[in-house]
Amino acid sequence: MELQPEYAYRYACRAFAKNNFGDIEGAVKDYERAVELDPTDAVAHNNLGLLLEQRGYQKEANERFERADNLSKQEDNLLQTIDDLESDGSQTTMNKIEEAKAEQANLENQEPENNSTSKELKKVFTSKKQFGEFLRFLKNGFKIK
Repeated sequence: MELQPEYAYRYACRAFAKNNFGDIEGAVKDYERAVELDPTDAVAHNNLGLLLEQRGYQKEANERFERADNLSKQEDNLLQTIDDLESDGSQTTMNKIEEAKAEQANLENQEPENNSTSKELKKVFTSKKQFGEFLRFLKNGFKIK
């Protein structure tokens, strides 16, 4: 990864390709690097779990599956909170935001935060201004205006 050595998505993409071409060992290494760079990537954790399971490492695979499930649940909760925010700004919604922040902090404590993506996401959900910009981005169909 000469051009973007710290961009987890590139490693995950290359791992997917390596797996499809039968290079399971190379795919495992790339997925491991992807989750090292972005510990919040549920898909990379899941895909790494699948490869570890194929190689007979059931315990390690189950750990990856559990991590992926937790991250997916957190994402689902966040999307529900965003939907709730769009419909009303009630105290219940604000409580859900606080719960999501606490859950994110808990997950961050489980694995070190060592990439710019995680740091930026953290800023988005801890700053009212940046969270508002994020909501506008979503409402505009993922376009910056």
